[in-house]
Amino acid sequence: MIFVLVGCEAVPKASTEADQRAKRFEPPPPNLGAIYVYRPDPKSLLWGVRIAFIGGITTELSTQLPSGTFLRFESQPGLAEISCFTTALRDRHDIEVNAGQIRYFETRVYFGDFSPYCLVREVPADSAQATILAMTRVEVQ
Repeated sequence: MIFVLVGCEAVPKASTEADQRAKRFEPPPPNLGAIYVYRPDPKSLLWGVRIAFIGGITTELSTQLPSGTFLRFESQPGLAEISCFTTALRDRHDIEVNAGQIRYFETRVYFGDFSPYCLVREVPADSAQATILAMTRVEVQ
């Protein structure tokens, strides 16, 4: 029997200072928008999820997001795309990034008939912040 773990690459944790700074939920610089993406799946859920973001002229990232972790990054205002994907499926959303605004997105893994898949959804600030406070920030790779 062969077992394959997808998305188990090591993801560097942010410094304690960067983690604490992100948990203050301060607004971004006036010419940028801030995005938080977090994954509240149980830590026992090892299936990997990759987060991708394309926005503005210069903001593009793609990184693993382990269970119990979050990202914060900033982007130029304008249309953007945020998505999560497993080995099988991708969930993609077009969003508007506004200067000075903070937006929060949650991603979770679900198990379908043939393979796991992830969904990403926007979450209100109060519930997102309460969840993020118990998580660990990871660095964008």
